[in-house]
Amino acid sequence: MGMEQVPARADPFAGTASTDDKTTPLASVLEPGEQVIWIGRPQVELAVSSRLRFRRVLQLASIPVTLVLLYWLLPENVGLRELVPSMGMQTLLAILVPFVVIALFFVFKQDTASQLNRYFQGLSYAITDRRLLIFDGDRLAESYGPERVSKPYLKERFGGRSDVIFGQRAILQQQRSAVTREHARIGFKALSDAAEVKTLIEKWLEDNLQKAERDVADHLEAPPPEIDTSSGRRRIVNHEVGLALEVPVSWRTRVRKKKKPVGSFFFDREDWQSPDDAREWNALLAEGPAKCKIELEVFETAPTVTYESLMSSRMADAVAGKVVASDPDIEINGIRGFSVTRRTDLAIDSETHAAGVAAIVAPQRLTVLHDGRRQIYILSSWPEDSPQLERAVDAVVKSVRLD
Repeated sequence: MGMEQVPARADPFAGTASTDDKTTPLASVLEPGEQVIWIGRPQVELAVSSRLRFRRVLQLASIPVTLVLLYWLLPENVGLRELVPSMGMQTLLAILVPFVVIALFFVFKQDTASQLNRYFQGLSYAITDRRLLIFDGDRLAESYGPERVSKPYLKERFGGRSDVIFGQRAILQQQRSAVTREHARIGFKALSDAAEVKTLIEKWLEDNLQKAERDVADHLEAPPPEIDTSSGRRRIVNHEVGLALEVPVSWRTRVRKKKKPVGSFFFDREDWQSPDDAREWNALLAEGPAKCKIELEVFETAPTVTYESLMSSRMADAVAGKVVASDPDIEINGIRGFSVTRRTDLAIDSETHAAGVAAIVAPQRLTVLHDGRRQIYILSSWPEDSPQLERAVDAVVKSVRLD
């Protein structure tokens, strides 16, 4: 079953937020066919702890208290108590007013409660069938598809409200303030029914995974195509290097010319193009939903990587996780090679570059093939909770041929 739709004007979580269309600039960013599931706003009056508001009152009260303490506590030999009564009002004001103005400036500059209130006032949220959206005023501040979302979790806030956090942004130590800390945690904040929203996001992730499985059904069932289009597959051929493979029609496929094979150190600009437009290429990237990916390169070269080097790579351990499967001797369409599969619960956000616990855990498999003249290096990934998508990715890898 698909995810239940709710009208944009409805409030599926009573008390969470106002859902008036005028409060959310949603219509301007919706893609063709994109459907709204839920919209909301933070409860601003309860988003900021009363302790922060009370702190401001104390800071304001500290100004006259400081003046009185200075007057009474300074040593008598300073002569302040005798000097003040003899001053004229204008002279006294000329001394006190700058002090009070400077003190007020620092109080309001450091007014965390007001800063947070301004921050929350501009926020509004939406869940569509494709994305999680956060608006700052009329600006779309964050757009998260299923592939970017970290595992959602609840963070309690003052007044019985909670945040649903699904992303992270790194901030510098010297930039750490109350507002920048809010920016660092990306999610739907200050909700009265955050637990229900978290459940809705989890259901949204499940539905997107099921949709991805439906999209590859034709690819898994269709016979190998003899031409470049079919009901479920697209055949990609590079006659120059003698490479051919089949990818699902619905996946985004791009190619480019790579200078050197993996294992070589060099600077390379990634200029991806459509296979229909590229004149020459030796690297291919096919991306599907739910972290399905195949990245491939082919070079006429002696082997540049070995099974042992992939198995013992400390850098790979840190980035892709520990080895969970391996095969030192495989054969795909007459080409021999090996494979190493790694897995980690962590994922790096492609835009914020911050690490978080992945909502969709995607193992990565490195497959290296060599026919005695050419080396094929393949990086593939798929959602571990979907055997069907794993089979779809594996089918692409097993379709690779060299003429």
